[in-house]
Amino acid sequence: MDDSNWWVWVLIALAVIALIAIIGVTLRNRANVKAVQRDRFRAGQLREEAEVSAVEASRREADAAAARAEAEQARIAAEQLERQAQDHERDAGQVRAEAGERLAEADQIDPDIDDDLTSRDTGGTRTNDVADDRLTDSQADDRLADERPAGEHVRDTRRDLS
Repeated sequence: MDDSNWWVWVLIALAVIALIAIIGVTLRNRANVKAVQRDRFRAGQLREEAEVSAVEASRREADAAAARAEAEQARIAAEQLERQAQDHERDAGQVRAEAGERLAEADQIDPDIDDDLTSRDTGGTRTNDVADDRLTDSQADDRLADERPAGEHVRDTRRDLS
């Protein structure tokens, strides 16, 4: 073979190698560009998901704050109701004490109640006839007036005291 052919074949071989290298680099660059585009797209999706999650987190935080505020209001309302219940119990105790005092006073005034049965029965001074058991109209009216409850919020304590 001739010296000139040999150089031609070397040049052709170098050209083919260069062409293969250029094609390889081009394909690799395209793959890198696609990978970068894919990464950008995925990063955009992740940012959107993060934004949606941040909005959801904010909504949940607002819900939690609202629930906390509602719980605080309920706690305050419960404390107020507890104070009202204590006030009502105190008032009921006072009304019950007053009712007890009235009953005791009525028992002292009522001629039909014998506090000391032995002294009255042995003395023989008291007789039980029908006229003694009758009340006058004014006495009956007074007794009925004392038996009426003071209002709807006052419990009828007559049953509790007997």
